[in-house]
Amino acid sequence: MPPLSAGPAEVSVSDPDELRPLRKHLRRVPGLEVEESGTAADPGAGADRPADALRVLTVGRGALGRAVRTLPAFLRTRRGAVCVTVRARDWTVTLHPDGPTTIGPTVTELAAALRALRDARA
Repeated sequence: MPPLSAGPAEVSVSDPDELRPLRKHLRRVPGLEVEESGTAADPGAGADRPADALRVLTVGRGALGRAVRTLPAFLRTRRGAVCVTVRARDWTVTLHPDGPTTIGPTVTELAAALRALRDARA
């Protein structure tokens, strides 16, 4: 389950050419700080290596949930089949452009899970 409190997350995209547009998209979400990172296996990669993921720091409560809910709009604007994966603490969500027919939660299911988690903590 996604945490609703502030904390780090990693966002990656299946097509490396889409990393910069994804960064630009996520920077529009209030409460997020977005920066490029190294490889998913080596977050401390040197500056000479190209970034293949984004490190996202959620500053406000619920900012990561808002960011995940904006990703289907990002996917609809992309040409081809691009997948976005969000990793935070002990959970991973992968969003596909073809929606509910793929393996993994849909955005509606994810939103319901976020609401349930928020209600459980209240």
